Amino acid sequence: MSTQNNNDTCTPTESPPPTPTSTPLAELQQGANNDLSQLGRVSHRLAMTDDGTQLEKVLTLLLPRLLSRIGSNHRRTVDLAEEAASASASASANRASAEEEIQALRQTYDRIHAKLVEMLSHAMKRVRADRNCKVPCRAVLGLLYDDGARNAHEPSSLDAFTLNLSLAFLTLGLPRCTTDEVEALLPGLISLLPAHSTGIDSLTSVARKSQHHQIAHLILRSIESIVAGNRRAGTAGSTSTSAGSTLGRGRSSASSNVGGTSNGAVSSSSNRSAAASPSESLSGKKTQLAAKSSPSDVRNGYLRDAREAASSDGGGGAAIYDLLLDVLLYRPTAGGSSGSSNSSNSIPPPGLSQAGHERLLAGTSTTAAKWGAEFASQARLRELKLSVLEFIAPCRRWALFQGDVGATRSSGTAACSHDDDGVGTARTVALLAVASGDAHQDVAERARDYLKVHMDSLRNVSVTRSESISNETQTSAGNGSPIEDDDQEGNTTCNSADASVMLHPLLGDPVWLSTALLSLVLGDSVSESIVGAGSRSRGLSVGALNIDSSSPDNVRVAVMSTKRRMVSEKAATALLAFVSARILDDVPRIFAYPYAADTSSSDEQTVVRSASVISALALASSSYCLGSTQGSGSTGASVGAHASRARLSAAKLLNSLSVRLVVLYDALSNLHSEAMHDGVVDSK
Repeated sequence: MSTQNNNDTCTPTESPPPTPTSTPLAELQQGANNDLSQLGRVSHRLAMTDDGTQLEKVLTLLLPRLLSRIGSNHRRTVDLAEEAASASASASANRASAEEEIQALRQTYDRIHAKLVEMLSHAMKRVRADRNCKVPCRAVLGLLYDDGARNAHEPSSLDAFTLNLSLAFLTLGLPRCTTDEVEALLPGLISLLPAHSTGIDSLTSVARKSQHHQIAHLILRSIESIVAGNRRAGTAGSTSTSAGSTLGRGRSSASSNVGGTSNGAVSSSSNRSAAASPSESLSGKKTQLAAKSSPSDVRNGYLRDAREAASSDGGGGAAIYDLLLDVLLYRPTAGGSSGSSNSSNSIPPPGLSQAGHERLLAGTSTTAAKWGAEFASQARLRELKLSVLEFIAPCRRWALFQGDVGATRSSGTAACSHDDDGVGTARTVALLAVASGDAHQDVAERARDYLKVHMDSLRNVSVTRSESISNETQTSAGNGSPIEDDDQEGNTTCNSADASVMLHPLLGDPVWLSTALLSLVLGDSVSESIVGAGSRSRGLSVGALNIDSSSPDNVRVAVMSTKRRMVSEKAATALLAFVSARILDDVPRIFAYPYAADTSSSDEQTVVRSASVISALALASSSYCLGSTQGSGSTGASVGAHASRARLSAAKLLNSLSVRLVVLYDALSNLHSEAMHDGVVDSK
């Protein structure tokens, strides 16, 4: 077809069309007439193309060019409008003639735009009618994401027509992609999320909000498609990267059922060289094999890119964490289960914000009218949550927030180089802890299984670190038994931006984790009144948004819509129990940073501030649970059972907190005593 050699369209890598200020209007008019004529011929041939594979081949070449062209044509129209305004303001004698030429050129650009809209509408109509016709999703995503630089194009650099239509075709085409094709799309989609969900415009602008919602649901569909595809292919167990097997530890049968077997991130160099070496054929002739990556290498490369995007400094980790947290806390409500697009009047489920609830309900569905209607079914919602858990669990192949686990765990030691600030590991544990309190038994049990495998993953394994933390005999954070190592507690420090943060190989940053979980128990409004809006626990995808009395009303309403409600009483019970047993009890040095005689006062203030924040949140959470007499979403005898368990968890949390504060007080007292004895501080 002639469309395969159509050179009248602009690709993303081509230079932009000449502006009216640098090219005579007559030349622009001639070029626009040629473009319109060529588009007419391409449109006719597209209409005459048969359905099926022929249409798919044509769209593979044509669709990305059309999407790019409609944006470049719109930019030319905008530039022309500026030129028209400049010509009207001039006092030149040829002003009338210039205005006529500009008006004629604008009409030609408008006809080009109409023709492009007609062709794209025709293509979308035919693709919708033919469910077997695939969309070139990766090429379309390439208009929004730089695969080479591995970052998303700034929204301000993208034309609205190109962006909106590209997202529409991605939404239409992603369900038709194979599992391998979806895995190739995921890194780009994760990179798009923070780029299009940061700033107040993503909350106040209808267009920006719609784009943000579409990208979020593309990620959710991708995760579910990848996990379901691996289950169908029977490869989820055989290709999963088990944290236990990669660390070289023994695994019980129950743990192996959850974790699966090991699969390295990259194939060995010997295998790669063997693939590229000559082989002897049956006829005795040597045949040179092409040196190319195996499918598993390619898939693991996409996986590494997705992990990198989820742990990038550009907000990708916070944005995807916020989205997945919404999914795990979601449950159908009376106002939202119908899937109505107007969710502003419905009360969000416990743990969700108004903006997060609206984002979920805004999604489309291939089996129901809207996303909310599809996931009103408990069975359907269970499948989605289990897919999310499998995608983030450290003992599974994907381990989204764990960085390059294959590179750091292949030697049989645990290191934190893949997660320098510890927040990635902390986010994983936080999501699993939240899901362990889910109302659906299958989801809660699966989350607890993953947590158990993760917390038991460092038995009899040495821990590498850049600095020695302690030479004292402590107990293992995972099982309570002594570890034969210099750092007996299992803590580690890395070359992170905040060198005062003590990292834990299983919990990451325990201070961040404690603050995040306790903030969920109280809700954002209460927790921020205690620790401030700049708390490290905030995982809002919109970034840090502060309001004051001078902020406009629409901004104040938009920011308040991002505040999470407190979680349900069952979830709160699980979170309080986890903070008490797995953080305060299992991390004896959560407050006691390893001081030396020359420790600066700023380090001491950091530890005291961390202890103050966690203590304030723990006291407020415990007070709420001890005074709570009603269970969320429960009736009859279950109300008393939930309340009793919540009060018991709150009491245990207070007991664990008291022990840690006493240890901190003793450590600080000894520090000051030694400092005064050595004459480091004044006698006063």
